[in-house]
Amino acid sequence: MRRILFIITQAELGGAQRWVYDVAVNLKDKYEVTVAAGDTGPLLQNLKSHNIRTFCFKHLKRNINPIHDFLGILEIYRFIKNENPDALQLCSAKAGFISSIAGRMAGVKEVIYRIGGWSFNDPRPQWQNLIFLWLERLTSPLKNKIIVNSQKGYDEALKYKICSRKKLFLLYNGIQINNQAPKTNDQNNITIGAIANFYKTKGVEYLVRAANILQNPNLEFFVIGDGPERKNIEFLIDKFHLNNFHLLGQQENPWKILQEKNVNLFVIPSLKEGMPYVLLEAMTKNLPIIAAKVGGIPEIIESGKNGLLIKKGNPQELASAIETLIGNQTLREALAKKALQDIQKFQLSDMISKYISIIES
Repeated sequence: MRRILFIITQAELGGAQRWVYDVAVNLKDKYEVTVAAGDTGPLLQNLKSHNIRTFCFKHLKRNINPIHDFLGILEIYRFIKNENPDALQLCSAKAGFISSIAGRMAGVKEVIYRIGGWSFNDPRPQWQNLIFLWLERLTSPLKNKIIVNSQKGYDEALKYKICSRKKLFLLYNGIQINNQAPKTNDQNNITIGAIANFYKTKGVEYLVRAANILQNPNLEFFVIGDGPERKNIEFLIDKFHLNNFHLLGQQENPWKILQEKNVNLFVIPSLKEGMPYVLLEAMTKNLPIIAAKVGGIPEIIESGKNGLLIKKGNPQELASAIETLIGNQTLREALAKKALQDIQKFQLSDMISKYISIIES
């Protein structure tokens, strides 16, 4: 049986981790699968319940650190030599950089890299993003195949000369879809929801700023997630005296919580994305969606048809979009209905089949 070793930087709950989980669980009967990460977060815990082997690296960290990175390469090299996998599946930028080096040092013949959204698009100083772009270019020759999950990501790989078209593959995310539409909540009272890890890239602060612009005490905002930006977000909520803006933390079943809160409008205020799972999930929930026009989102959402698109980092435009939907129940229902139809194109089974075709090509 062919052996595949998945390596991802963090084992938190997020889009990259969701992809690893779905693929690993659906491949475990066809391949011998092991998943390794830089911490013992919920991804590894959830995989263990499916009898998938997991491992935690001590020196695989999200932030660049020359000492940890050097030790991480050695640590991953030793692990790969011991495991002797037929293929490495690298997910997320940092794991892609140092694990591709370790993999080639260990003699792995097949190194596959999957990236959701290019790290050089993150909201940080340009010189730092140039370093990440340089690292992508530098390590690209060490990778046999590079998978992106949006046409935008595909085009950027060619534009910035990260790799040739020959080794580049476009694989849209897919989810398990329940064809029975959820019951529609009370459409007369608008309750707004979001699900995001609290990184700057997720733009939660712009949803807070939009709530402050609206100053509508009849609106309720519920955000599920957590992360390093939490203190900054809490500071803004307190600064603007937003008693109607609630941070619910990480939740095992976020959609169940949002349904209990009667959320009937969903927002994705991100500054950077690939093809977010949370968008695909929201489309199955019979919800009108407002999303920032970033990454692969415009490849899924056609503004005014199955959702509304706004400029990234623009709380005024986000507030205006929320006001538009507050005052137009017909539009809300039409957007939600069309989104529910369009999500049928993104089936998990199709994604798994296409992934198998890629790794076996």
